[in-house]
Amino acid sequence: MIETSLHLENEEQYQRLLRDFDRTLDRYLRKAGKQSAYVIQAKAQRYPPPPPDSSYRRTGTLGRRWAVTGPTATVSEVKTIVENPTSYGPFVMGETEQAAVHRGRWPTTQRLIEEAEAQVVGLHQAAIDDAIKEVSR
Repeated sequence: MIETSLHLENEEQYQRLLRDFDRTLDRYLRKAGKQSAYVIQAKAQRYPPPPPDSSYRRTGTLGRRWAVTGPTATVSEVKTIVENPTSYGPFVMGETEQAAVHRGRWPTTQRLIEEAEAQVVGLHQAAIDDAIKEVSR
C-alpha cells in the first residue's frame, strides 16, 4: 500500500493548490487527448490490401480525409474529435452501416478505438501522473 500526505497551512494555500492542479491537469489532459486522437487517426488511415480479384483503383481519399479537431473543453470534459467527412466512410468503416463487401477486410471505427484503448488509457494516466508531479513540486 502506498500512502501520501500533504500538509497545508491554511485554506488559501489549499484553494491555490486546487486552482493550480485544475489548470495543470487541463493542460496535460488536452495534450493526452490530442495524442490519443492522432493514434486513432493513424490507425484509421491505413488501408487493408485490396481483394486479389479487384480491378478497382483506390484514390486514397478516405485515408486522407481523416482529421483531428480540438481539443475543446467544458466544465465536465475535454474532447478531441477524429472524423472523416466523406459521404461513403460509414459504408466502409462504420460499425452498423458497413457494407457487406467491406466486412472482415476493413476495420470498423469501433474496432480501431478498442484496439487503441490501452494506449489511450496509458497516455491519459501519464498525463494525470505528470500533472500531479508538476503541482507537487
